[in-house]
Amino acid sequence: KIVRDELQSLLGEDGTELEISGSPSVTMLCGLQGSGKTTTAGKLALRLRKRGRQPLLVAADLQRAAAVEQLVQVGAQAGVPVLVPEGGEDVLAVARRSLAFARDRGHDAARR
Repeated sequence: KIVRDELQSLLGEDGTELEISGSPSVTMLCGLQGSGKTTTAGKLALRLRKRGRQPLLVAADLQRAAAVEQLVQVGAQAGVPVLVPEGGEDVLAVARRSLAFARDRGHDAARR
């Protein structure tokens, strides 16, 4: 409860709508394993899609064994496309390709 109260004090009590600028705008989710990044990415993408945006989920977690497949499943449930790494791609290559992919196909909000 103490941590929650301090976070609420720091971040503010009133919720605000996510402000997105740029096209594509890029949001990177970071956190410990099991903290809900993939689920949050799916929820954010769905929310953006419902607001008329064209989100793209990018599977850039190349360390965790099932991370790519998990994001593919979350994307399918949310009705949002997922860019997956190609054989031998490192994280930087996936990130660069995702930006080009998003620009070429009109995605205006990319989540990694």
